[in-house]
Amino acid sequence: MVLLENVISGDIKSASFGDSNGGKDFYKFNLATPSEISIYIDSDISQDNTFNLKVLDNNGSAKLQKGINESGNLSGKPQQAGEYYFELGNFSEDATYEFLFEIV
Repeated sequence: MVLLENVISGDIKSASFGDSNGGKDFYKFNLATPSEISIYIDSDISQDNTFNLKVLDNNGSAKLQKGINESGNLSGKPQQAGEYYFELGNFSEDATYEFLFEIV
C-alpha cells in the first residue's frame, strides 16, 4: 500500500552508464533517520530477463538487493541515516521502466 502523504516530490539525482552487462541507472536519496523504504518497479523487460535492483550505501556496499523480471518491489530498512543510492542494472539501454520510491 502506498500512503500518499509519504510520496516525496522534488528533484532526484540520477546517473547512468552502460557496460558489458547492460545499462545501469543510479538514483540518490537521503535518509534523515533509519526508515523503511519501498521501491516499486514496472518495466518492459521480458519475463525471460531479470534486472538487478540494489540499495547501496555511500561506500557502494549493497544493503538491499533483488532480481526482478517485468515488475516487482524491494523493501527494507537501512540501519543508519545517510546518503544512499538505488541502482537498476543488467538491462538493455533501450529498456523503459517506471518506479515509485516511498519512505515510510
